[in-house]
Amino acid sequence: MIKNLRSIIAVAFMTVCASVSAQSTFDFKALYESKVNPKTGKYYLGDPKNPEKITVTSTVDDVTLSYIAGNCSSAPQYVKYDEASTKATGCVALYGGKAGEDIAAEGSQMKFVKANGNMKEIIFEANKVAGNGVFKASTGELKMDKKTRNYTWTGDASEVTFTICKNDLKKTSALNFNEVIVNTTITGITNITAEKAQNGVRYNLAGQRVSKDFKGVVIENGKKMIVK
Repeated sequence: MIKNLRSIIAVAFMTVCASVSAQSTFDFKALYESKVNPKTGKYYLGDPKNPEKITVTSTVDDVTLSYIAGNCSSAPQYVKYDEASTKATGCVALYGGKAGEDIAAEGSQMKFVKANGNMKEIIFEANKVAGNGVFKASTGELKMDKKTRNYTWTGDASEVTFTICKNDLKKTSALNFNEVIVNTTITGITNITAEKAQNGVRYNLAGQRVSKDFKGVVIENGKKMIVK
């Protein structure tokens, strides 16, 4: 049964000209929680006084993420995790342009650069308090899932920059992300069906059965999902 599922997935991958995905995960809680200022409960990732300067970079595998403050209403920041809080915590918060300025005013940016090869897909996992704003990519296509509020970028680039803009002239905007997953192949395979697949069983992107403890992008019941 499992062999049949693997064969189906392998054929589907060849059909869309995809290979086994190389995945790099930026888990913001793991990266920044230890760097939080205990007095403010925040770790600032950019400096509004130097809006074009890159002040913080993080590298996972061969992918480097840089933060640029831009014309933001507040500095991009990691917010300390608080399980009891009803606000956005344990996440990176990006802010749009200042209130009262042009509604299209650009704010904070996240820049991804891959040293070897190109990125094909980037998934932004939204916090439980997702925030609001207009999220734009310098290249490729960016879409938001209205149910999860996750953003998925697809393209073919070694470098791509994402910018948050306001969606209301009178208000500031912010988007909050728990983590970002960068893939070298497109993993959007939710249309693959396998009648003989076992319900409730998870598989990685190579078609291998994995346990419930496996973290990353998995396939379960023919659908793709992110497991933290």
